[in-house]
Amino acid sequence: MSCNRRVILASACVSILSVGCVASLPGNRVKEQVSGYWRVITSNGLPDHVIDATKYADLPGEQDHTFVMPAYPGTSDENEVTPLPFLELFGVALNGVPLDPHAAAWWNPPGGLRLDWVYDALHPSAPLPGFDDSNAHVQPDHTYHYHGLPMELFDRLSAEAGSLVVQVGWGFDGTPVFGPACESGTPIPLIVQSGYRLVEDRGPDSPPVNAMNPLGVFVRDWMYDPDPGDLDECNGHTAELDGWGEVYHYHLTVDFPMIPRCYRRRLSPIEGPTNLDPLD
Repeated sequence: MSCNRRVILASACVSILSVGCVASLPGNRVKEQVSGYWRVITSNGLPDHVIDATKYADLPGEQDHTFVMPAYPGTSDENEVTPLPFLELFGVALNGVPLDPHAAAWWNPPGGLRLDWVYDALHPSAPLPGFDDSNAHVQPDHTYHYHGLPMELFDRLSAEAGSLVVQVGWGFDGTPVFGPACESGTPIPLIVQSGYRLVEDRGPDSPPVNAMNPLGVFVRDWMYDPDPGDLDECNGHTAELDGWGEVYHYHLTVDFPMIPRCYRRRLSPIEGPTNLDPLD
């Protein structure tokens, strides 16, 4: 489809409308089930909100997503951090769209790709395809996925709850993922700040800091400092939440790392249940 296009959400389908062309996509389908120890989310991977397809080279397409995680993950361990393997998903939004903090983009000097210098996906200087207003874009296989806070989803959930403190997804260790706001003990929620700060210098054998690669464009430009922020290195903390009690949870922050890049709870070997209802 080569024409300019705008995608709007209808009740039954996502329609792509523009001057001179009309097409449509199926609507969002997602199902969350708990079976024994497991929480299983199946979806077709399409969002349940407005998307602007003029931002993408390819249109989103239906997927066959199945995400399995512990339904009762137990307590977090402040001394145990499980790094998220590179190019693996961190979790899934409540609408069944994947949460992906990574970018398959590296510094490419004349000597060849430097795999130790990975671009931060959402930095405006990163060489990645365009993102929509929900910090999402589309892979060549037509998979729609979030690289940061899914704003359209967050806005809708906040409006429905009458609060900025809302769950927006799950980490694959079974931990709930909230947006950027947390309970503060006052009527005004706290907008949490990550503990990641820019390094002062990249050091030797590194990309030069310039207009093309400013400080902050690479993941390695950021280091965790526990003192000034509200969250641990996995963008989580334990706090009292309405309806949850005192619980450890992750946040999607406005600034780096946006989506967490490690887990505080141990990942379980995933075999998963077999007695599940099919996706409608």
